[in-house]
Order: sequence, then structure tokens, then C-alpha cells
Amino acid sequence: MTTPAPLQEPLADLAGAAPRAGWSVRGLSKWSTNLQCGTAAAAFAARVDLDRLLVGTDYQVEFEQSPFMRSRGQMVEAKVRENGYAELIPILRETLGFSTTEVSARNLKQGYPPNDRGLLLRATETRHIISEILRGDLTAPNILEGAVLEAHLGPYTARFEADAIGARLGPVLHGLEVKSWPVVDGRADDPGKAAEALRQLGFYLFLLRLLVDDLGTDPDIVSSTGLLVTPRNVGLTPLVGSVRDLDREIAIAQATVDRLPDVRDYAHVPASEGFGPVSAGGGLGVQERLDRLDALTDTFGTHYQTSCLTSCGNAKFCRAKLHASGDPSLCGQAIVRFLPRVPSLRRAADLGAGAPPTDEETTSGAAELLARAGALYTERAPESPPAVPGVA
Repeated sequence: MTTPAPLQEPLADLAGAAPRAGWSVRGLSKWSTNLQCGTAAAAFAARVDLDRLLVGTDYQVEFEQSPFMRSRGQMVEAKVRENGYAELIPILRETLGFSTTEVSARNLKQGYPPNDRGLLLRATETRHIISEILRGDLTAPNILEGAVLEAHLGPYTARFEADAIGARLGPVLHGLEVKSWPVVDGRADDPGKAAEALRQLGFYLFLLRLLVDDLGTDPDIVSSTGLLVTPRNVGLTPLVGSVRDLDREIAIAQATVDRLPDVRDYAHVPASEGFGPVSAGGGLGVQERLDRLDALTDTFGTHYQTSCLTSCGNAKFCRAKLHASGDPSLCGQAIVRFLPRVPSLRRAADLGAGAPPTDEETTSGAAELLARAGALYTERAPESPPAVPGVA
């Protein structure tokens, strides 16, 4: 990510000693599941890795991929490019209608330094190749592995690596995503992983449409269909392609990019109130770290939901904080909608037991519903719980 010089120091203050994370489509995909969390937005702006922020506390989580899965992923990627993409080319012909002559490939993951400079060079080359494809240059590669796509977000530019882009003559551009998990009997072995992969493909296609539009061509030549390439069954071979319609995922990607936090909104946060003191590298004890995080989340705000448990490293902390306060969101959004203007679960219990409601609770209608529910429970519930055999 390229950040304007005047903003680099304030963002460094906000991050402090906290572990940092580069921007990735995977990170965007995770963040897209909860765009209403102010703390997550602040961490995103400062490139703070929330998955590692609470290391050494009871709220530490493990999201790191196992060495076995990383090794498997590398083997599948190597299998895809083996013998000049010999297995991928038939899949492209069968699933996306590539012709027999459309087999020219280029791997941008090789030959560039593995740093920001390398990403910039790869983004420049990606732009050049896509421009050639749009002009109808038959010598341009039409399988582009490791393409880097840019998004201009406020005053800074972020660069994201795509697995692969395929171009049919016409041209029509498609996004390709390679995953190591298997497809068994035509279905992904893990629906959650499949959904995440489709969200990532949606981001690739949306960013590709931004590039095509910037080059002065109708972005609709970027197809809304994407191709998942995975092993069939539990072995590494053969590879199989699954074509998916991604209109919904592209819309999610656009909404996410449109709502990305502006780093200028966090330029005023002093280092003492940022993520640094919360991290293990901040030099504080565990309880003081958690106290600092409690204050930080009060400042920026949170929006806990069940999806946070699989997407955010702060999820356990936020859940415990909601439990302590009795926040209705702890029970899910259905309960939140059922309890408008009711500040806590304790208050809901009091209203169910006949406590006089406030004007807000009366106006929202929640007080009357809770009073009826409480009366019905009192009428139907036994005066004392049934005895349990063998328990005094």
C-alpha cells in the first residue's frame, strides 16, 4: 500500500508496536463481513493485524493456516502451472469456452522482488498486458497468473494480487481462483471456505472492472462469472473447474471498497490511545493491555455479530464485553430487532417482570411485548422447578 507521506507518521502512531498486516483480497473479504465496526475500520486504516493483537491473553485466537495446508496449497499451484498449464487449459476450454489457440500464459509471481516495489512493478505490467488484450493484440498472454490490481482509495493506493485472469478472444475477461481444498461429489468439502473463495473472486472481478474502466473500455467485458480450480476429491489430481456466477459477490466488493475507511479520519489519534499499548510489544501487563483495548473500543465503537468469530481476532474480547454489559446483540440480530430502545438483556428481564417502562421503551413497542411475554411465562411456568432424580 502506498500512503501519502503526511499520513505515514499519524498512522504509525495509531498502530504503534502492534503487529502489522499488508493489504490483501483475503483481508478485504474478511472485513466485508462487518462494515459497521469502528474498531475494525481503524485497524484496517492502520494496517493492524487484529488476529495477532491479543497474543498472550485469554482472548488470543488462532487463525493461522497450518503448515500442511500451506504446503498443499503450494503443490496445487505448482500443479496448475505444470507443463505449461497443461491441466488448466482444457478446463478453460470446457468451462469458459476458450478456443484451441488461446493458450499463451504469463506468470507475474516470478521475476519480481517480494515487496512493495515488486507489487508496483507487477501492477504496471498487469495494466500493460490488459491494455494489449483490450486492443486485440493476439501476441498478448491470455492467462495471467499473479496479476496485481490497484484500487485508489481516498488519498492512497492499495495493490492486490489475484490468482489468475483469463481472457477469451473478443475479449472477455474472467477471474480464476485456485484453492487446495477438494471438491467431493461436485461440492466443496467446506462450504465456508467455498464462500470465502467466491467473495475473493468477486473482489478480483470488481478491481479488474475498475482497471478496464480506467483504460477507457466498457467494464462489462469483465464477465460476472468466475472459475474455481480445485482438486477433485482428496488427492491433488485431477484438477476440476467450477464456474460460478458472482453478481452478488461483485456487488459486495463494490460496497466494501466504497466504504473503506479514510486514513485521514485517524490522523488525530495519539499513540497512547492507539493499538500499540494493547499489543504484546507495548510493554504493559495483560490486564492493562485489556483495559487499554476496552477504552479503545469505546472510542471507535464495535459491532459484534456471530460472523466475527471466524473473521476477527478481537471477537472473543468483544463477546465478553457484551456479556458483561448484557448487550442484546450478544444474542444475535433477531433479538436486537425484537428489543428496540431496550439497552440491555437485564432491562428486558425487568420489563418482563413488570418494571415500569420509559417513554422510549413504550414508544418502540418493546415494553408491551416483553410485559405480555413475562405474564405468559408466569402463567405457564411451574412455581418450582421439577425435581431431578438423585439430586437433593
